[in-house]
Amino acid sequence: VLVVSCVLFALARSASVHVSFIIKKRMSFHISMIVFIALYSAAGLYFNYMGRYLTYHIQTSFLAAPFIYIGFLVKQQYNRYIKYFCRLGYLISAALLYFVVAVFGFQIELSVNCIISPLLFYPVSLLGIYFCMALATTIQHHPRISKVMAYIGKNSFHYMALHFIMFKLVDLISVELFRSSPEVLSVFPHSYEYGLLYVLASLAMITPILLIYEKAKKRFMAMNQ
Repeated sequence: VLVVSCVLFALARSASVHVSFIIKKRMSFHISMIVFIALYSAAGLYFNYMGRYLTYHIQTSFLAAPFIYIGFLVKQQYNRYIKYFCRLGYLISAALLYFVVAVFGFQIELSVNCIISPLLFYPVSLLGIYFCMALATTIQHHPRISKVMAYIGKNSFHYMALHFIMFKLVDLISVELFRSSPEVLSVFPHSYEYGLLYVLASLAMITPILLIYEKAKKRFMAMNQ
């Protein structure tokens, strides 16, 4: 889903560059981008609302493409927007997210095409994005936590690549402990409703692997200097 969303954004950006070059007006690029993003959003909302599921969840990729554009804008003007990601905003957004998840039971999981509803997808997603940004800003004031989170962020690709394997490793351990049927392992992305335990277990198992790899890499580099 994310890969297709990035491709859609790249296509819209390329087309907008050409439009701005032809029209030669200052705001033509962003106006063109907004038009493309609106079309993507409309297509995604339509396909999801009508229950039409396309190959590889492309209908969800249409919905996700606008967030790539939002990230593009925020990155360009990060110093301008950083003041809005404050501790108070973090607390408020955390409370709202808890209310949305705990009270209404809403959940967004693009891997299984779960988007709550076409009308609520964007508000809840934007709330979640703001929560993460505000939390990151708050963590910066705590050096030890900030150092740990920075390490995870620096190695996010490795965590992303390995976390599904760790999920299934947790499931395999559970099957052995509780003598469950091996057939439950076929459920994707995880077989049990352990929630945060999957995240903590993944961090606990992947982090030592990365640390050992880094030490081995340093020793190898030192030997070949």
